[in-house]
Amino acid sequence: MKKTCIILSLLILASCSSQPEIPLIPEKGSIHFERVIHITNQKLVDSTYSKSLNTILENTRNSSVDIIKEIAVSTRGKNQAMQKVMDMQNMVKDAFKKTCHPNFMEKDVRNSFCFEKGLILSTCTANEKSQNYILDPENVTITQIYLDKKQNRIRSQPTKYYYFNVNDFHINEYRNQTKVIKGYKCFKVVLEINKPLPLSSKLPAIKEKYIMYVTEEIKFKYHPLVLLKEVLEQYYPLEIIETTDLVEGYQKVYTVTEMNLK
Repeated sequence: MKKTCIILSLLILASCSSQPEIPLIPEKGSIHFERVIHITNQKLVDSTYSKSLNTILENTRNSSVDIIKEIAVSTRGKNQAMQKVMDMQNMVKDAFKKTCHPNFMEKDVRNSFCFEKGLILSTCTANEKSQNYILDPENVTITQIYLDKKQNRIRSQPTKYYYFNVNDFHINEYRNQTKVIKGYKCFKVVLEINKPLPLSSKLPAIKEKYIMYVTEEIKFKYHPLVLLKEVLEQYYPLEIIETTDLVEGYQKVYTVTEMNLK
């Protein structure tokens, strides 16, 4: 009789341990990410930045030919037309430098989610300035929050929440490369994306690479950093290393600094 009870107990324990764990769907708590930029090769940064910038500016000049002709006819001269094109190119150069050159990017970038009462407060902080949004998973909307002159919180009109619309991407799993992040078992996934430049669809597509450590112990279709639905349907990234061939020689590294999800 004792042997039978022992065998039954062992069978029950074995069946319980063999059942897959139910992934966590966050409803309370928070998760915080911090971005650090690592420059691995400054010369490569400078050379690839200059090459990409010159390509973009050349494309801008070529696309401005018709604009120059149109403005020149209507304003009685080419000087004003050329000045407008130069102003446009300066705007492009300034935007490209701030978003693509690691030496001039925003510092102290942090992204976080705070879960409360079925809603998510999404915050992005850079250079001690914050942008706040409310995500409503039930209605699939996002609402920006801003402060008026009296520091009162004002909500904008809710808009539909959109994921990245990317068709040309590849996901490779490396389940034998693992680590534990904040108590969650993670494995390596590499996401590669080919997408056109925002400034011109005529230029060659840029290649972005994301080396991620992801967990299957959390299942949630919203993430402070990742907006690709095809990724979030499978895993939840807890560490991300981002590189691009637009400007090479550096990495954006996103790591979890605080995490308390329930």
